Order: sequence, then C-alpha cells, then structure tokens
Amino acid sequence: MHNQQQKVATRLKLIAQIIASITAVFFVAFLIAEIISNLVYEGQEPFETAGLILGLLQLLALAGAILTWWRERIASLILCLASLGLGIHIAVYAGRNHFITWLMLGSPYLIAGSLLFISWWLTKANERKLEANLKA
Repeated sequence: MHNQQQKVATRLKLIAQIIASITAVFFVAFLIAEIISNLVYEGQEPFETAGLILGLLQLLALAGAILTWWRERIASLILCLASLGLGIHIAVYAGRNHFITWLMLGSPYLIAGSLLFISWWLTKANERKLEANLKA
C-alpha cells in the first residue's frame, strides 16, 4: 500500500514538473521575444504597466517551476499564486474572453500546483504511516 502511494506521488510530481516547466519556459521565451521585437522594430518605447506585470507574473511562475524539483509545497503555492495573479491580471487588462485567456495562461500553473500539492501530501502521509508502523 505504501509503495503504491509513493509511486502515485512520484508520478504526480513528475507530471506537475513537466507541465510547469514547459509552460513557464514557453511564456518567458514568448515575453523575451516580444521585448526584443519592440526594441528592434518599434524603437525604444517605455514598457507598459500591463506588460511589466505580466512579465513579473511569468517570472514568478518560472521560479515556481524551478522550485518544483526541490521544494514541492512552496512551489505548489507559488504556482497557484501565479495562476491567481494571472487571473486577476486578465480580468483587469484583457478586453474580452477572460476565462478562455485564463485557460491558456493561468490554468496550467493551477493544474501543476494542485498536482504538486497532492504529491507532497501523499508523500507526507506515506512518511507518517511508515513512522507509525516503525513505532508499533
């Protein structure tokens, strides 16, 4: 039973790491390309507040994706906060179709954060059961 639970936790963690890493790297690369495009083709323009906030939220998500390899609970919190921040950002700055936009930008981080938290919870529950068995 304990071994099966640990296998599930490990698989959930791996899936969360893959989702968070691919999504964060893609969107950070997209933002870097947008910055380069603005500087090269349109001259130096000041950054807009919306773009700056979006970039910071994506960097937060990238930090969460990196932390998934070492600190599952903190990384899951950061990824869920990034998803929430993107939802708020979209609600304030996006024109239409807020939910669809959030599904593309924010939901991968929420899914990865949730899977990572479940993985962490299963691992801790497994450790508690093992400690209880050793004491008995």
